[in-house]
Amino acid sequence: AKLTVYRAEWDKYGKSAGFLRNQTIIDNCDMVVAFWDGKSKGTADTINKAKRSKKPILLVFI
Repeated sequence: AKLTVYRAEWDKYGKSAGFLRNQTIIDNCDMVVAFWDGKSKGTADTINKAKRSKKPILLVFI
């Protein structure tokens, strides 16, 4: 397995950087493993993007 870190480019994209990073993650993954507290908007965004892309999701509530 390969691990790639995708960092949000806050200085370049401002407030949308996290959401753009999330899309890059979805575009480059085979499946999503999400650890979610039920509150994080960024994680929720990633989960929703994965659902729309029909990517398999392993969702762990924390």
